[in-house]
Amino acid sequence: NSGSTFGTQTSSVYATGEEGTSNPFTRVASTLEWNGTSWTSGGDYLNVLYSGAGSGVQTAGMISGGFNPPSNTNLCATYDGTTWITTASLSTARRALQSGGVSSSPSIVFGGYTTTYVGTTEEYTGGTSVTTASTLTTS
Repeated sequence: NSGSTFGTQTSSVYATGEEGTSNPFTRVASTLEWNGTSWTSGGDYLNVLYSGAGSGVQTAGMISGGFNPPSNTNLCATYDGTTWITTASLSTARRALQSGGVSSSPSIVFGGYTTTYVGTTEEYTGGTSVTTASTLTTS
């Protein structure tokens, strides 16, 4: 429940989130990899959180933001198919955000929830830089 996902139909990652069938759920940092047929365990995520945003592919993916009770996080980490590595932080800590990108770099994250819903958009360009690109507007 509420984990972050990225990848393709035959090479995907589900990482960190909640497990179980009833509340309260168990929060986990585990990473699961899908090969189109079965799930296998990957390297554990750096933190226990949920409602983060995933982007990329199984060997070059990224999770941004999320919720680590009692607060939102600005943590961003990349995954190389084996290991999670901390990278640049979001400028705005938030959860329930979305992201897109075909690899861990470049990718964008947008929207989300701080103490209210926000339209913040940030671009990850690799290494140590995350820049605020613009603010989404409603129409």
